[in-house]
Amino acid sequence: MVKSKSPEYWEERVAANTWKTYNSMEERNRKLLEFYQDASRDIRNELYDLAEKYSKDGVLSRTDMYNQRHYEKLQERFEDIILSLGRSTEKTSLKSLQDGFREVYKDTAVGMGDIDYAMPNKKLMEKLLEEPWRGGNFSNRLWKNQKKLVAGLNDILRTGLQQEKTVTEMAVNLHNYMGQGFNECHRLVRSESMHYLNSAAMQRYKDAGVGYVQIWAALDERTCEICGVNGYHGKVYPIDKCPVLPFHPNCRCTIIPCFDEKLIKAANEAERNTNKHVEFREDYDYTVKVNTWSEDLNSAVSRCAREVAKKGTADGNEHMYLIHAESGESSFYEKGLPGEVGGEAFWKFLDSHKEDKFIFVHNHNTDGYFSETDMRTLLREKQISAMIAVRNDAVIYVAEKGEDVPKSGYFDDLFRDELDDLTEKIREKEISEADRNIKREEIIVDGLIQKYTKAGKLVEINGQK
Repeated sequence: MVKSKSPEYWEERVAANTWKTYNSMEERNRKLLEFYQDASRDIRNELYDLAEKYSKDGVLSRTDMYNQRHYEKLQERFEDIILSLGRSTEKTSLKSLQDGFREVYKDTAVGMGDIDYAMPNKKLMEKLLEEPWRGGNFSNRLWKNQKKLVAGLNDILRTGLQQEKTVTEMAVNLHNYMGQGFNECHRLVRSESMHYLNSAAMQRYKDAGVGYVQIWAALDERTCEICGVNGYHGKVYPIDKCPVLPFHPNCRCTIIPCFDEKLIKAANEAERNTNKHVEFREDYDYTVKVNTWSEDLNSAVSRCAREVAKKGTADGNEHMYLIHAESGESSFYEKGLPGEVGGEAFWKFLDSHKEDKFIFVHNHNTDGYFSETDMRTLLREKQISAMIAVRNDAVIYVAEKGEDVPKSGYFDDLFRDELDDLTEKIREKEISEADRNIKREEIIVDGLIQKYTKAGKLVEINGQK
């Protein structure tokens, strides 16, 4: 097995082949568009056939539709069409995913110089495909989408009858909604494709005895706030602690092997320098009280603070709630590996609530406070008005967004002098690269808190007292 030290070498030999496979799978995804177009046509034809027999002046009578069970029968036909669409989509996508897995596993083995290798059996590939990640697997998510699609089509039909819309108007609305359904399906298949292709590469690394891996972003994604050069790109992890990919919709980050002793040493030092583990206790007080918030909002935040700490201690994961800043309602929940909550479902939720404000409550399993990711979420997402980090041991940190926010998500430019001093210390061998990474995040987080939060400092609540 080749053990080159250059990430660029592995980009050319491994990552490039993964992206090539992904692009070929995208070509095959055109078949999914055909499925949705056919289903959309069938749905409209069902409506037109009914209208030809029973409409008057292009409008279907709601009374006749209900009394003669035409409405119920049309709903059943819609369900049958979407069921058939789901089966076709699942069958085609699963085959594409399995073919992609084989291709990436083979290309990764060959790229590493392993000519004599055994392809994983079908049972293992199916197991990896069925393995939940971030709350579900491909089939779960696909059929959840299909259920939502049926409900949406029925809503359009019901509303159209109630408002006495013409058959043509309803047909256009049904067609447009099917287009939205395809976009959601396509986004899902893209995310699942990158996840499964990276699973193939990871399986090959494990089979080959690789100990460390490195996140490698596509060239056009290196300015991305999440996975670019200031995010995950280039980070090294022990293979059993590598984050789950993809990081966001349409993310094309890959995982390459790492044999660079300097990078591995820095990764190990960074891991040793992480904060100590802390745990939930029933006798700790997880009450959050912000004077400018309503009693109901403070109660809801306190309840969720206790809940995330308790759950985090039980399973070692990170848990988060979004609490509506006006109603105090717990509007969204997600769990994931430490540092990984706020995935695809989170972004979709924010996109569908552009005018609302939420309190972001999540737990930390260690005695650390805010991370750069926490501050980025607070300052870059207009729907997030406050960020709360709840240590499992009832030390709670609160930051409310100030009036001003950074114009860019590239925070390094805001603290250039301090970061240049760190770089100089590395040159003088006063600190290690691992120390530099830790100190960089401290400078950025502390600076952002001072400049862009209401209090201008970290608000700490200690529930251990």
